[in-house]
Amino acid sequence: MLSPDQQNAFEENGYLVVPDVLTSQELAHIQSEYAQLLEGLYHKWFKDGRVKTAPETLDFWQKLALSYEAGCDWFQPLDISLPGDQIFPDTPMHFGPAVFAMITHQRVLKIVKDLIGPEITSNPIQHVRIKPPSSAWLRVRSGPILPKQIGTKIAASRSRKLIRRI
Repeated sequence: MLSPDQQNAFEENGYLVVPDVLTSQELAHIQSEYAQLLEGLYHKWFKDGRVKTAPETLDFWQKLALSYEAGCDWFQPLDISLPGDQIFPDTPMHFGPAVFAMITHQRVLKIVKDLIGPEITSNPIQHVRIKPPSSAWLRVRSGPILPKQIGTKIAASRSRKLIRRI
């Protein structure tokens, strides 16, 4: 799937960005899954008084930023792996069908195989990194984030031999 030039770029730079690995529909399923998860968490935090703004008036990124500012634990429930320490029976993690479909997607796996070989394992220290936007960004932003704006790029790091969505 990767060209010799792409493989050489990975060898030289230690990373490779491959655009359009996932279709906009596949990306929309992943985004929807995370949006539903955050919606449930935010409703609970609003009910408990931990966040003050009603969820109905906010988009995904605003909920994430307000949750972050309020000190709510949004990272671990949205992550696809357990933390490295202090794991309990009720420790949250997210590995829903859309996320599972992404990490087992044939196009993703073919790229990984081209980069690191056929022996592919899922490392327990992999993470989904959803970075909350700054408060200033929220004040000036208008309109929803579209898949086109987010992109569907996959970055591979040779030093860690992992794949993550950026």
